[in-house]
Amino acid sequence: VKALANIEDDAIVALESLVRILEEDEEPRTRYYAAKALGKIGKEASAALPGLEKAQKDPDKKVRKAVAEAIAKVKP
Repeated sequence: VKALANIEDDAIVALESLVRILEEDEEPRTRYYAAKALGKIGKEASAALPGLEKAQKDPDKKVRKAVAEAIAKVKP
């Protein structure tokens, strides 16, 4: 997931996978990096907004913060 965050434009192809990771992965650190990657993609990741909005209820505080930052960057 960290690698996807660094390839920016090519990460658009991975939107569905990043959202799935954000929703399903048991490891908070992995969910955190999925949110960060979506934020780095920016407005082109707008299709991920429903998944990001759902992730605002994540049990991990750091993940919720990364999600909020991603939403601010992704929302049109």
